[in-house]
Amino acid sequence: MLSEEDVEAIREDFEFLTSNPNILGILAYELIDTNTIGICIVYPNCSDAEAKRLLENIHRKVDPAKYDVCIFEKSDLRTLREVLKESVVVWSRNEIQLEMYLEDYKRFIREEETIF
Repeated sequence: MLSEEDVEAIREDFEFLTSNPNILGILAYELIDTNTIGICIVYPNCSDAEAKRLLENIHRKVDPAKYDVCIFEKSDLRTLREVLKESVVVWSRNEIQLEMYLEDYKRFIREEETIF
């Protein structure tokens, strides 16, 4: 589990993203198998080109060896499941809006788990 100190350090490292009005939230979770921290950027309606530019910008500003960064909307189902179950909110433009947005994905994951 991420400590409060970890969350604060992540918040500082990714503060430059908070000025982007399209980013709804920044989530973090521990990646046990790689001993790094997973960072998931919630960016509704993110195009492939925007995702590429955003990730390039992030990799220029933060240590890629320290963080494994993904865009929530561009992530595979396994990653989404891990993010939704294990992450903490590092930053949110609007916590209620973020929770409502993520709830649709959480519902989908729950339904998918009952099928398989």
